[in-house]
This record gives sequence, structure tokens and C-alpha cells, in this order.
Amino acid sequence: RGTGMAAPGRLARFGRTVGGYLVATGLVGLACVVGWVLFGPGDTADVGMIFLLAVVVAALRYGSGPSLLAAALSGAGFAFFFAPPIFRFSISDLTHIVTFLVLVGVAVVVSELARRVRVRERESEARRLEVEREHLRGTLLGAVSHDLRTPLASIMGAASALATDGDGMPPATRTELARSIQHEAERLNRRVRELLDMTRLESGAVTVRKEWEAVEDVVGAAL
Repeated sequence: RGTGMAAPGRLARFGRTVGGYLVATGLVGLACVVGWVLFGPGDTADVGMIFLLAVVVAALRYGSGPSLLAAALSGAGFAFFFAPPIFRFSISDLTHIVTFLVLVGVAVVVSELARRVRVRERESEARRLEVEREHLRGTLLGAVSHDLRTPLASIMGAASALATDGDGMPPATRTELARSIQHEAERLNRRVRELLDMTRLESGAVTVRKEWEAVEDVVGAAL
């Protein structure tokens, strides 16, 4: 069962990873088109900023792998389309090599900073959920303790009355007290059963089976 449940998660992660690389490639392609339309070949400074933007977006959104791919493709596109000689992978100016190294460096630095931010966000979210869980647990325990004490008090009171003065009571009174004990015992049994069901849910012993339902049925049941 665990393998069957883990497979969709792995497929989803694989899909997101492949999607990140595809989007990074598309960003570089878009940077090439925008740079060519707006500036044309030879304007390496402005075009380099466009490629830099593509690398930063890939790093912030998809992490180190896609951002490094974007940096490599940006360097190749920069060299082939914009750095003299045009349409050849031959860079004659040392500054163009520096531009390529800057793209790679930005990809590494920004992706690492983005990773740290995401880690801090996940840790902060986990702490918030833990605080909410503790608050909910305290509220739940208070409510459960009240629901358990109330029928217990009624049972103890009725049983004490029957034990101390049962022989001198009218039959109708003894019957009423006995019915009270039975009613409160059933109520207590329901509360204990619900508490055990909640424990099973929290421990993961119960798997939720989801099914499609008509909206009118759901609304009707809620009402």
C-alpha cells in the first residue's frame, strides 16, 4: 500500500522538476526573442540584463537545477546571437566571458537564497501549525473532560441515592434513577467511542475514502 501511495507523489515531483527545466528553457528563448527585437545583435550590455532577468526568475521559482540550465542556455544564446561574431560560438571579447560567469554565479547565489527562504517559510508554517494543534488539543481535552464528567456525575449521584436509600424509595423513583443511570451510561459510552475514533484518526489507523457526491445531497445532509 505504501508503494502505491508513494508512486503518485514521485510522479508529481518528477513532473514539477521537468516542468521547471522546460520553463527555464522557455524563459531563455523568450529573452533571446525580446533581446533581438528590442536591441538586436551587438548590444551586449542591455541584452545581458534580459538574460540575467531570465536566470533570476528561474532561480527564484524553480531552484538551482533549472536556474543553472537557464544560465548555461543564456550564455550559449548570448554568445551565438549577440556577441561578435554573430551566429558562431566564438567569443572574442573577454567581457563576454565575464558576462557568462556572472550569469552562472547569479544562478547559484539566487537559487541558494531562494532555497533558504523556502526552508524558513516551511519551518515557520510548521511551527504555526504546531501551535494551532496544541491549542486545538487543549480545547478538545477541555470539551472531552466536560462531556465525560457530566454523565459520570449523574451516574454517581443516582447510584449513590439508590445505594443509601433505595429500600425506602417509591418504586417509581427507583425506576427513574435506574433509567437515569442507563441513559447517562449510554451517553458516556458514546463519548468514549467518539474519543477512541478521534484517536484512531489522529494516529492514521483510519484511511479516508473519498467519493464524488451530488451537491444537493451534501447541502441536504448539512442542513
